[in-house]
This record gives sequence, C-alpha cells and structure tokens, in this order.
Amino acid sequence: MTSQVMTGHAMPIPCGDANRREHMIARIRKGRMSILVNGAGRASLFVAANRVTSETVNFMAKHARGLVCLALTETRANELGILRQPRSVDNGRQPDFGVSIEARSGVTTGISAYDRARTIAVAVHPDSSSASLVTPGHVFPVIAAAGGVFERLADCEAAVDLARLAGLAPMGVFCEILGKEGGLAEEADYRELARTYDLDVIACRDIADWRAETDPALRFVAEETFDSSAGSGWRLVRFQAIDGREFLALRFGSAGSGLPMTVAWHDVALLDELIGRATKGSPTLHQIMREAGQAGPTVIAFASPNNRRPDRSGPKKTGCAAPLEDAAFVVQQILAELKRSDAAPGSSSALLLQTA
Repeated sequence: MTSQVMTGHAMPIPCGDANRREHMIARIRKGRMSILVNGAGRASLFVAANRVTSETVNFMAKHARGLVCLALTETRANELGILRQPRSVDNGRQPDFGVSIEARSGVTTGISAYDRARTIAVAVHPDSSSASLVTPGHVFPVIAAAGGVFERLADCEAAVDLARLAGLAPMGVFCEILGKEGGLAEEADYRELARTYDLDVIACRDIADWRAETDPALRFVAEETFDSSAGSGWRLVRFQAIDGREFLALRFGSAGSGLPMTVAWHDVALLDELIGRATKGSPTLHQIMREAGQAGPTVIAFASPNNRRPDRSGPKKTGCAAPLEDAAFVVQQILAELKRSDAAPGSSSALLLQTA
C-alpha cells in the first residue's frame, strides 16, 4: 500500500513540439519510414502498411535485419482469418503473433522483397478476406492490444496507432533493428541509421501522449456524493479505461477556489484498508482523505479493487510501464476527464509525482 502525493498548482506534462509532431506524421502519411523506440529501449523501422513498397521491405531486411512484421488490429486479423500462434507464456506483455501469411496470388517464392510487399498490400486491401491469403508464409502478423500504446508500449501497438494518427488504415509494418554484430541495436546504432537516411526517431511513449490529446485513455462514467469519517462533501468519480479497467477518484473541494490542489495516487491494499492498518510511509486511504481534505481541494486517484489483472501490479511512478500502468499518466487522464465532464472545474493536467 503506497501513495504518491502531488501538491501545488497543475503543471502540464509536455509531449513534444506540435510542429515537429505534425511534420513526423505528415512524412508517415507520405510513406516515409521512421524509427520507433519502445518502452524497453528497443528500436524498429516502421512504415504505414498501405505505403509499403518492395523497396521498403528490402531496406528493412538490409538495414534493420530483424523479422519483418505486419501490425494490425484484432478486428482486421479476424476479417482476414488470421489464426493465433500457440503460446506457452501468456503474461499480457508478449507480442500476440499470428500464423505467418502469404498472398494467394501474385507471388512466387514469397520471400522476395516484392512478394512480401505484395502480401502486405493484399492484407491491407479493404476487399481482402481469408480467401485472399494462405498460410504459412513469409509475412508475420502481430495483433495489437485493443488499447494500443495505452495498454502496451511496444512496436506493434505503436505502428497501429501511428498509422491511425496519420489518417491511414490502422496497420503498420515494422522490423526490429539489430546491430552489425547481430545483437539488439544500441542507441548509437539506430541514431546513426536515422542520421544517415534522414529518419525520424519516435518514442512509443510520445505516441501515447499525442493520442491522448484527442482520444482519451479513460472516460468519465458516473459520480456520487458521500459522507465519510474524513468529513462530508466528498465525491466518488468512476472512470472506464480503454482496456476495460476501472479507475476511481475521490474529489473534495473545488479547483476554482484559488487554493493549491492536492493530487495523490494511492495503491489500494484491500485488507489493510478494511482493518485500518497503516505502515511507515504508507498511510491508509482514510488517513490521506483526512489530511488532504484539511489542506483544501483534493483529488485522490486509485485503481478499482474490482480490477482482476493478476499479471499487472498497477500503476507505477517510473519505469517503462505502459501508460495505463503509469501513475502520472493515469492521474493526468483523470484530471483531464474531470474537466471535460464538468465533474470538476479547473485543472486538467497532472502534477509531477513526489513520493510521500
């Protein structure tokens, strides 16, 4: 049971220069390749799927040297009849590979750059179905998590979300970059590739921030007022995340009062809360409510105990976690959604986390 407390006036978390972002997206729309860097620091070449050419595939095979993969949504995978590969480990963090595919017609061996580009073109075409493809093949589909980069901060989800941000079909082709000796590329390796060929380098986390501006990661659901041992006038606000998880916020006072707002993230340990057990540095929710409520306007955010995600330990302060596992991102989204829903006037940006 831990809490991070943030006090002071709201401060926006920057997500990159808007002009630079639009420049990158415009290049993607025109078919230019980019380099994606995922939450673990691994890099891949990327291009929107309906902009792929044989030259693109050849460049990936020559300069990235990894597996050429087709990222697509679950809906599209089902339309194409793509079956999942069996897996012995399913912890919610591994790529969801489909069985390899090939275009039914218009290819020879299937492995050439031309043939793989042809297979990708068939998969992208809106009129294609399971009858348009055969298996196995030489293109490897990867099915993106429903929540995209909000749910999983990886190449596949980034490829789908970037293509969508560019106004294209939500499908992308990516190929992990290997170093010259065959191991995973170091930052110096992919930075050199970017300089040599004028490629944009895009962090998957930036894509999540860009997407959140117009497509919130969670939505306001309901609000109710209640009295507690911490005092009266508290409101319980419920939010539904894009991946189905529920988040809650306890709201006290008004951001429009001119007083500094206290914003806290609280990791709920249900048994400790029920028996009122507090440990050093980890107060109970009721203790936080009493202390914060006395200080003025307050928002306390936490994940619903109803969530059943045993593979995930909940939002964290730092690290390469997906945005919906990042406390600062979740709080930012909650405050922005409170403003949009008029559940709480005023501040819409997250405050920087400070450990209580």
